[in-house]
Amino acid sequence: MTKAEQFDRATKLAMKGDVTLYDEIVHSDYESMNQRVVVNKEMSKSILSGIGDLIAVGPYAQDL
Repeated sequence: MTKAEQFDRATKLAMKGDVTLYDEIVHSDYESMNQRVVVNKEMSKSILSGIGDLIAVGPYAQDL
């Protein structure tokens, strides 16, 4: 499994509330920008696990 595939899987699991793989593969110093707001690893996990109840993730092209 490539790193991208592993990250995709970790993201999908986090959206279902399981952040175990996300914790394992995402660096503790992770930061990104989202609409000029700095998002760190803990905030990212919180966002991902919270949106799982709000949206339905369908199959991606590579999942078909």
